Amino acid sequence: MIVFGAMSEEFSYWLVLFRHNLALVPWLWFLGFWMVYFLIFVLLRRNRNDEKSIWHRDSPLWQGLAAGLVTGAVGGLFYALAPRLTIAWLLLIVIPAVAGIIAGLLKLKRKGDRSLFDNALCITEGNVHISPGQGFLNGSLEGISRQIYEQPQTLLGYLISQLLNLAGLVETSMISGGVVLSQGNIPFASGVSFGSFILAATMGKKPAAGFFHAGRPSRQVKLLRHEYGHYLQSRGSGWIYLFKYGIPSASMFVWTEADAEYRSDRRMMKAHGITPAFSSYDQDYKSIRPGVWEYLLMAFLIIAGAIKGGLGGSIGGWLVAAGIIAAINMRTRNMPATGENMSPGK
Repeated sequence: MIVFGAMSEEFSYWLVLFRHNLALVPWLWFLGFWMVYFLIFVLLRRNRNDEKSIWHRDSPLWQGLAAGLVTGAVGGLFYALAPRLTIAWLLLIVIPAVAGIIAGLLKLKRKGDRSLFDNALCITEGNVHISPGQGFLNGSLEGISRQIYEQPQTLLGYLISQLLNLAGLVETSMISGGVVLSQGNIPFASGVSFGSFILAATMGKKPAAGFFHAGRPSRQVKLLRHEYGHYLQSRGSGWIYLFKYGIPSASMFVWTEADAEYRSDRRMMKAHGITPAFSSYDQDYKSIRPGVWEYLLMAFLIIAGAIKGGLGGSIGGWLVAAGIIAAINMRTRNMPATGENMSPGK
């Protein structure tokens, strides 16, 4: 009871401080930044896809506005909790994009090569991409999810993609199936997925034109489809993706790879009618999904750490929860027979 009373008192002090910080948040700046960011690329995509009417209720215009509004509001709340970390988050988005676009324009002017510029623009758009043809709610949720739910892996993928492009290692970037696919001389793996970003090495071959190829896929396309399955894992698990799937996958636990292949094949079959590419596909198999306890554990330890030690305590709580989740998921599971191992680095 004494411990509970002490924590309750600390929480009361923290709540007073949070209310004070909330009043100091530059709300217009946060809301304006995210709404403009979304809308710039909504308008660029509209010209490319020849949308019928931008004023339609399911138009990307309204989806982008809603996604930007919610993301800006959450960013403002986060700023009240951790202002320096929030500013760093925004700078990590803006600086690589500006650097890539400027470098691309200089290369275009000097050498007539626009690949670096186009890649930088595509990667920047992919960070707030909303897939066309969706209703208002689904489209808005896709944009919100990339910035709030699918973190930190999406930010990590965005940064790595921009930096590799600046280094001249990315031959081409495209948005396919809602994910940014960058191909080129990727130095650390044949293929790797970070949230909404997939990086794949071409290994001297011509870059693939996306995931959606009917008929027997090449080894290169199979690699991309495998990584697409990891992207679908990220969409489904959000904050705990790196610990639920990423660390076990890097440690070569087969279940994460077979699960990614199953998700990819099922999406290809249901959405596009494309024949499965992996032998792990099974109509009766169900994806391995995160447990509610994993989200609750992470939320509890982050909040408890924040109350006890501020930002440092919350980061500590996050790391402890991450370690527990990763440790529990680093085990062998009964899976359907997997096809050719397409795990990163293979």
